[in-house]
Amino acid sequence: MKKSKTHKGVFLKKGRLPFVFFIFILFSSISAFTQPQNQLTDAEYHAMAAQAAENKSWQDAVNYEKKAYNLNHAEPVYAKQLCVYYNNYAIALLGNSRYDLAMGNFKEALKFDPANNTVKDNMYNVTMDEAGRSLKALRVQEAVNLAKDCISYNPKRATAYAFLGNLYYQENKLEDAVKYWIEAVSLDPANAAISEKLDKAKRELAVERNFKTRSRAYFDIVFEGEKDPELIWDIMDILEDARRSIKSEFSFFAEDKITVVIYNTEQFSKTSPNALDWTLGLYDGKIRIKVGDILSNDKDFLRRIIYHEYGHAVLHILYPKNIPLWLHEGFARLSEPPQPLLPQEKSALDNLKKESNFNLSKISSMFESGNYNDMGLAYLESKAFLEYLIGRYGKYKFKALLEKLNSGMSFDEISYEIYRVHTKDLENDFVKNILY
Repeated sequence: MKKSKTHKGVFLKKGRLPFVFFIFILFSSISAFTQPQNQLTDAEYHAMAAQAAENKSWQDAVNYEKKAYNLNHAEPVYAKQLCVYYNNYAIALLGNSRYDLAMGNFKEALKFDPANNTVKDNMYNVTMDEAGRSLKALRVQEAVNLAKDCISYNPKRATAYAFLGNLYYQENKLEDAVKYWIEAVSLDPANAAISEKLDKAKRELAVERNFKTRSRAYFDIVFEGEKDPELIWDIMDILEDARRSIKSEFSFFAEDKITVVIYNTEQFSKTSPNALDWTLGLYDGKIRIKVGDILSNDKDFLRRIIYHEYGHAVLHILYPKNIPLWLHEGFARLSEPPQPLLPQEKSALDNLKKESNFNLSKISSMFESGNYNDMGLAYLESKAFLEYLIGRYGKYKFKALLEKLNSGMSFDEISYEIYRVHTKDLENDFVKNILY
């Protein structure tokens, strides 16, 4: 009897369909059961399955191997090989976007080899990809169910726990988020990103455990129960005004529901310990507003803060990658309701025009400095530059700029491609044409 080769199914990495390979087993020494005349033997069906597999005809391979198995259950090779063929057929179906059929074949594979970890890992990775697509399509409960299926396939992998933590966090279910992130960290303690999210969620839960939620189609407002209900609905109205305004001005809008959390000064400091003392609002996946300090001014000021943070939110949702800090902040300032320049702002733009020392890289470092005056100037210059860019070249090219940045290109690469001007020439032209 010849020694059999080790056989494997295809291992499917998450988010990737690999070249399908197989190692099949053909036992020349398999003894065929005696069959009636003109009926093929189990060994012959096994050989036909192997030939079909060579041609990557996985469905035929499954059918032939199943006939061999039905004729001779006692031969363990047939069950093992059926598992391989079902697995490879499932992956071929995934290449044609047949998720449900693929999962059915993975499950069939496990019936013949229940301990096959290659198949279980494939099911896990495929299901995680499908959960991501469901969440992107806003089918939240479906995404939850799929991620929980992954945990049942392999409870020792962190990915599904981390996914559920992220999902529940965005859904404002902090207790559930903390529970799943704790599991993820226990399985993957070297993952600093998950650990950081867990620490942040714990801080928020300590403050927000008894907060209430008010919802409309595009926003959830989370607030302490003692807050003035009229104020909460005023904030909701302002958020919806901001959404309409930016949609009208830039054709930017997001279907994602955005969470807005309202804090007093102490609560804001506890949940965002790295925020600068004079920060009144921020966006970090949720809009957070320190409302007590804002109301010491007036409702118009509150409107400016909300429009500004909503600008950050919608830009991040639509273009989540590689957007420079100066562009993010400049767009947030552009999103605010129009207002005349203050005398000191006019003076600052006059100085910029006289000195001709405008530099986009310098603006980003000014934002990062944490210095109040430097950051105020950076806000002013970034907004003025975006006004120039959109006014001179149009909103269509601005959108093209964002798309290319989001794809990973640098601003310097994009500048000439879209505007036919190198970055330095663009900066110089801006200074010459500053208007206010």
